[in-house]
Amino acid sequence: MYKKFLSSFLTVLLILSFMGPSQTYANNITIIINGQNVTFAQQPIIKNGTTLVPMRAFFEALGAKVDWDQSTKTAAGTRDNTTVQLTIGSKIGKVNGQNHALAVEAQIINDSTYIPLRFVAKL
Repeated sequence: MYKKFLSSFLTVLLILSFMGPSQTYANNITIIINGQNVTFAQQPIIKNGTTLVPMRAFFEALGAKVDWDQSTKTAAGTRDNTTVQLTIGSKIGKVNGQNHALAVEAQIINDSTYIPLRFVAKL
């Protein structure tokens, strides 16, 4: 009886150890834009294996203009002839009106819009 209880307890404990938060602040991530290390007031986050960065800080570091539409919860970044739009909670990002699948949806974390780095790094 004791061995069965101990075995069950250890199994539950092992399962719980893997159920940590799905979001981790990523202090060890280095982001380089135009050959310069960039640091943000809001740290990048890793969520479900995808690195998310604060959109405004990232786009402004690229020299892009950033807009926010509260009614649709859509953030847009424009530089030269390229416009990127991401809607909070959607796994679709738009580049010049064309849809692109996102691994993780854009989201608001600590009052900042976070976007998948891989998606915007390809632009």
